[in-house]
Amino acid sequence: MASQMMRRRLSGAPEYERRYGYSRAVVDDPFIFIAGTTGLDHTTLNVEGDVAQQTRRAWEHIAAVLAQEDCCASDIVRVNCIAVDHTEIETILRISQGFLSDNGSKRDPVSGRTNLPAISAYSVRQFFNPAMRVAIEATVMWSGYHMRG
Repeated sequence: MASQMMRRRLSGAPEYERRYGYSRAVVDDPFIFIAGTTGLDHTTLNVEGDVAQQTRRAWEHIAAVLAQEDCCASDIVRVNCIAVDHTEIETILRISQGFLSDNGSKRDPVSGRTNLPAISAYSVRQFFNPAMRVAIEATVMWSGYHMRG
């Protein structure tokens, strides 16, 4: 019988997360649920740059969460990309695909193509911080979860 793991919370920007009452990610083996991640600068708590810069920064934050659990991009099974401007979705998806395929994603043994996660993209009117252009949510299924604890 596999050992029972307790649900754990992971942090990316503790001060910001405490202020707004949420966790960057929740680990409930074998899954990690990563909250909507933006281009927030964790040092200054400001959001700057265009949608491309914010998307890259969001993926850097997600990569940091993955590293806390010894995971990588190939463990991501689902992504939701949320944009303020629907015309920016193509940019967000292009950058996301680059992150997902360049950071350890495994190849399908039959087709040889990169195994990318299921991805949805949609737009909203505005985030609570008007400087935010994009948020990315991810669901991770850690392939080595049975080895923990």
